Amino acid sequence: MKDFDESILKHTISQLCNGNEAAFNEIYFLYRRKVKGYSLRLIRNPEEAEELTQIVFIRLWEKRASIDPDKNFDAFLFTITRNLIMEEFRRKARFSSYEKTLVKDEPSHDAIDSYMDYRDVMTVSGKAIASLPAKSKQVFELSREHGNSYAHISGKLNISTNTVHSHMAKSLKHIRRYFSVYSPETILIFILIIN
Repeated sequence: MKDFDESILKHTISQLCNGNEAAFNEIYFLYRRKVKGYSLRLIRNPEEAEELTQIVFIRLWEKRASIDPDKNFDAFLFTITRNLIMEEFRRKARFSSYEKTLVKDEPSHDAIDSYMDYRDVMTVSGKAIASLPAKSKQVFELSREHGNSYAHISGKLNISTNTVHSHMAKSLKHIRRYFSVYSPETILIFILIIN
């Protein structure tokens, strides 16, 4: 039975390599709990672990052509997961360092300035979200504003989970690009709010 299961998995992975969305969904449902559990053990934050799990599968889809079905798929997937966790740790370390520099350089905190920055961010983010294509905007709002899981959005909109992943990745990239053009001074605040 084990050999049979492994042959089915190998076939599913081969289908994934060829861009088969149904195979991707099978892999997602087979591995999502393992990936989330692994992430949770390292980052110890359920929300971050859930978000990271979604990003792992987006990255898996992006790298599908480089998967070798004859090699250990678990090792491939968990290498992606580990690398993303390390990226997150580095990002947090950089932000922590940046935050300490800000505190050192600006010992007094002006609540009015913070409110104005936040208001500016919300104005720019509203415009950025409004400029998304209709379906991407709908997916983004269901995820970020209403807190729906990707699986829930998939069922609600009758699209694959992979399509939800794709819309979210494209939306976040578009919004970050929009900020870098129209409000580069507030992009860091936006990244903190959206993450």
